[in-house]
Parts: sequence; structure tokens; C-alpha cells
Amino acid sequence: TTGFKAGANDYISKPFDRGELLTRVGTLLAFKHSVETAIVNARNLEAEINRRTFAETLGEFSKTLTSTLELNEVLERLLEKLDNFILFDAGIVMLKEGNNCRVVSNIGCFSDNCNYNKDFGNTLIESENSPLIQTVLINQIPIIIGDAKQDNKYCVCKNDICDKKSFLAVPIVYDNEVLGIVLLQDKKKNAFSEYDAEIIYNLAAQSGIAIKNAKLFAEIKKLATIDDLTRLNNRRHFFELAEREFKLFKRYNNLESLSMIMLDVDDFKKVNDTYGHYMGDDVLRTVAEKCTETLRETDIIGRYGGEEYVVLLPYAGKQESQKVAERLKKNISEQPIIFNGISIYVTVSIGIAVLEDSINTLEELLKKADIALYEAKKKGKNRIVVI
Repeated sequence: TTGFKAGANDYISKPFDRGELLTRVGTLLAFKHSVETAIVNARNLEAEINRRTFAETLGEFSKTLTSTLELNEVLERLLEKLDNFILFDAGIVMLKEGNNCRVVSNIGCFSDNCNYNKDFGNTLIESENSPLIQTVLINQIPIIIGDAKQDNKYCVCKNDICDKKSFLAVPIVYDNEVLGIVLLQDKKKNAFSEYDAEIIYNLAAQSGIAIKNAKLFAEIKKLATIDDLTRLNNRRHFFELAEREFKLFKRYNNLESLSMIMLDVDDFKKVNDTYGHYMGDDVLRTVAEKCTETLRETDIIGRYGGEEYVVLLPYAGKQESQKVAERLKKNISEQPIIFNGISIYVTVSIGIAVLEDSINTLEELLKKADIALYEAKKKGKNRIVVI
């Protein structure tokens, strides 16, 4: 009884002979070996099941990612999938932008003040100010920080009130190119393991393909909506945006008024004939840049065709639209346009139409602005006419 209490699992009564003892010991050693083998096999089986499960998950995740070409959806799905596999307090996905990274998706509270999270998206993180980000971008391998307070290499906690403990940074790599970084954080020490890093690396690799495709799609979509020369909205896309805004104002007619500007570069044919089409193209680009600099963020501008531009001014009546037009005319005409050592001044004529109850369509508003522009041209150019 005393032996069993001490941990024995067998006994031999006295007197016993040496052969019986050796047999018993051999049997126990064989049993121990069988148990150890069974444990190893069980662990191998568990690991194989986990590998197969993860492989199936990767396959399903890949299908989920390839079902969309919208970049934000791809990144949101990546974070959601990580949240199913790994425990963490907060996570962000950032995409490489030159030598830096821009935060494009986040989950959880990733700052000492959780209210800051509302504006965390679209934050630019300069790699030269973040040794962790810089190292991941260069080496293309995951980095685990078990205790940020004690870490002096990456300096992710730069103040005493920082409550972050563990960090895991994993590159999103596609075709040997780093597209971005997944960064997870947890308040517990040593929250992340090498296995966690491996899981994220594989999921991130699958995301890399989808991110590349989504970026390509976004670029194609942009090319379909942007005028190649001026980088403004092309005519078709301008009217899509303007139509949406026009219908909104007509539906809620208690809002402030809406105006449209038609702007034309004066004597543009003479510029082309005198200085050539390269100079003419530079004039159109410069006028577009000055328009963009002058207009409000809420205004919608597009290239209407040739040397004509069209602008929709939400929340702008007659007086406000005239002020905007005056600023446009001044900013375009007061500074010379210099190309290949040649300096010229250009002026613009502007027609303005203000939305009235009698105007029922965007096309009618455009026609009124066009008539106003024609009047401005007829009266000597370099002037503004409002209808």
C-alpha cells in the first residue's frame, strides 16, 4: 500500500527470484515504449488533421478572396479569417506605398485611446520611423515580439502608458514582392507563437494574389473613369457622379441650390497652331491642376471635351458660384504656363447655370451653362456670364 501511494504500479512479493524481476521490468519497459509510441502517433495524427484542416481552410479562403475584386473586401476578409484562427486584441492590414505603408483595414482597438481607432484607417506609417515595419519590408519574414516593454530593438512601445505587450508582424508576399504587412497586437505577454506566424504567413500569401488582382482591377477601373491627359473625371464618369448629385438635390428641394460651370480655354486653337500640340497638352493639364487646386472637395469636375471643362457645384447658388468662377479665372490667368522654356498666359471664359424649379434634368442645367459660356465668348472672352 505504501508503494502504491508512492507511485508504484506493480509489485513482487518476497521471496522473488531475479528472472521474474527482469521479466516484470522488461514488460513494463515494453508497455512504456508502446505508450510513448501511441502518444507520438496521436500527436502526429492530430498534426496531420490540423494540416488537412488548415489546407482545406486555405482552399476555402482562396475561393472567398477570389470571389471579389474590391480591395477593401479582400483585406477585411483576411482580418476576419485571422480572427477565427488566432486570439488577438487588435489587428491591422497595411499596404506598401513606396517605402512606407498605409493602413487600409483594421479590427479591434489598436491604440491606447480606442476612440482614435475611428480615424486609424488610411494612416501613413513611415518605415524610417518604425524599425519593425522597415525590417519586415526588407527581410520579408515574420517578426514576433513577446514583451514590447522589454524590447529595445523595434521600439514599438515608446511611452510608459503603452499597454501593448505582444506583437506579430507578417509580410504579405506575392512573387517575391512585399505588398503589405499584417500586424497583430495583444495585451498578454508572449501571446504569439511560430505556429501563429506560419498560419498568418500562409493566409497572407493567399491574400497577396487577391490583392494584386484587386489592385489591377482598381487601376483598370480608374483608367475607365479618368481622363488620361488631365487626370480629371472623364466625360462619362463626370455625368455619372453629377447625375447622382443632381437627383439628390431635386429630391430634397429644401437644400441649398446647385450650380454648374462650363469653362473654356480662350484661343486654344491659336496656342496649338503657334506652339504645337505638346504645348497645348501642357496648357490643358495646367488648367486642370489649377481648377482642382481652386475647387472645394465637394465639387465635381470633369473634362467635357477638347479645351472645355465642366464643374458641378453642390450647395452653391448664384453668388457662391460666381465667387468660385472668379477664383478659377484669376488663378488660371495670373500665372504663366511654362513649357520647354516658352512662357505664355491663357485666359478662360466661364458660363454658370443655377438650378431652378423649372429645370428637371441635368441635361437642361448643362444646356443653360453652355448657353452662358457662349454668351461669355461672344462678349469678348475672359469673362463670366451667369444664367
